[in-house]
Amino acid sequence: MIRLGGLPKLIYGVRNPFNLKNQIDSDDWVVEGGGEPLTFDESLADSRLQGFLQKDGAAKSYLRQVAAISLGLLLILLGRLYYLSVVEHQYYAEIAKGNRLRVEYISAPRGAIHDSSGEVVAGSKPAFELVASPLDLPSDEAERAALISKTASILQIPEEEIRSGLGSTETPVNQSILIKQNLSREQALVFFEQSKDLNGFRVENTALRDYKDPEDFAHVLGYVGKISPQEFTDHEEEGYLFNDSLGKTGVELTYESYLRGVFGERQVEVDARGVVKRVFGEKTSLPGNDLFLNIDAPLQRVLYDSLERRLGLIGKKRAAAVAMDPQSGKILAYVSFPSYDNNKFAEGIGQSEYARILADENLPMFNRPSQGTYHPGSTVKPMVASIALQEKVINSSTLIEDRGQIVIPNPYGGPDSYFYGYGRRALGTLDVRGAIALSSDIFFYVVGGGFEPAGLEQGVGIERMADYFRKFHLGQALGIDLPGEEDGLVPDPQWKKEYFAGDALSERWYLGDTYHVAIGQGDLLVTPLQMLAWICR
Repeated sequence: MIRLGGLPKLIYGVRNPFNLKNQIDSDDWVVEGGGEPLTFDESLADSRLQGFLQKDGAAKSYLRQVAAISLGLLLILLGRLYYLSVVEHQYYAEIAKGNRLRVEYISAPRGAIHDSSGEVVAGSKPAFELVASPLDLPSDEAERAALISKTASILQIPEEEIRSGLGSTETPVNQSILIKQNLSREQALVFFEQSKDLNGFRVENTALRDYKDPEDFAHVLGYVGKISPQEFTDHEEEGYLFNDSLGKTGVELTYESYLRGVFGERQVEVDARGVVKRVFGEKTSLPGNDLFLNIDAPLQRVLYDSLERRLGLIGKKRAAAVAMDPQSGKILAYVSFPSYDNNKFAEGIGQSEYARILADENLPMFNRPSQGTYHPGSTVKPMVASIALQEKVINSSTLIEDRGQIVIPNPYGGPDSYFYGYGRRALGTLDVRGAIALSSDIFFYVVGGGFEPAGLEQGVGIERMADYFRKFHLGQALGIDLPGEEDGLVPDPQWKKEYFAGDALSERWYLGDTYHVAIGQGDLLVTPLQMLAWICR
């Protein structure tokens, strides 16, 4: 950046070399204290005076030239001011009165999204859209109805679609109304041929978000969609327009301010049909920034396809899969299945299609890796084993017999409580390695909560177990840069007391609660991302 300093002073000042305040007759000039009068050589004085007067005349001539130039510039400025304020005043007053002076907004390209190697996974493509200018539409209802009918006929779209777009009461009068996105090239050409008869409607060039392999990347990228009235109210001061678009989910939402550009402006004069006749000034738009992800696009595609095939083989329809670099923690691939086509949202999805997606029982828009909370089940058993070893509740040689069940006598004389292993199968005597290998529920019941007949009166206990779970970042969001990440839940006696407050039986913490948590069941809830992060630690 070049910083300009102050300008040098071209003219500092010119002084007259003489300062003649009093003219004294030469005959009166005498030497103080007496003596002969001083003589005055008039010829010498005249010659010196002539030299000084020549220099003074040159300076005055220079000043006169500068003054003349300055006066000329001032007269030009005054003349232009007079022309605009007096001569052209009526002209500008008329175009302003007739709403003929407008500000048009120049769209700003949105930044592209790249994978870790630079491959573009979300870019933009040229498109056409139908917009309406409220100031140029007929005020007469019959004329407006005829115009709507003709426009719909030319573009081969339902009249109701146009009426619905025009029905918005929140649109600022000086901004256009978006009626329909993603018109075909043929529709645009037909409209341009007949646009002179369609006052108030325009087909404009624009850019739509274009997602590569949309279903593979939908839950990472999210999508861009038309701004809602409430979103416009919330973001108007940030430079958003009523017909603007913005990120709705995924990294499109998280990095919205980074990806979006800044609109330009053009001040124009339009005729009665809204056609631009004259441009007064223009401020160019600023493009958004490109975003680079840690996602490896080829790996993302492989993971998505592999998960889809595997689910087909086992007859399932819902799953999540994430690949993480254990050294850096970077997310290399991130898949939620089933997925959806985010291009449909970017292009302006119809109500019927949107309703179909929302009604799908498999929830294709649900972001399972970071928003789904599940019982971790047996995946938590290695974690419980490491806690028990760390706290010296067991050692690598500790043996516990798995008989397929544990029976806890009721201290109040009621029925006993039974806790079974998977399939109620007895797995025999196991050390910690064998218990993990065979996924023994009985072993981890005992390790988690204790069982005296098995030789372990005190287990890890819920307090220590919950404390370690939280140290392993279960029950709390990891801070991934995707919106809506869930915390999950690590239960303990205090939580249960607060959650079931007022219910004397339910608010108590029982040994069975500890047993369930120790095998990843009960009230323990985690996200797939949390379990992956723990495994990679």
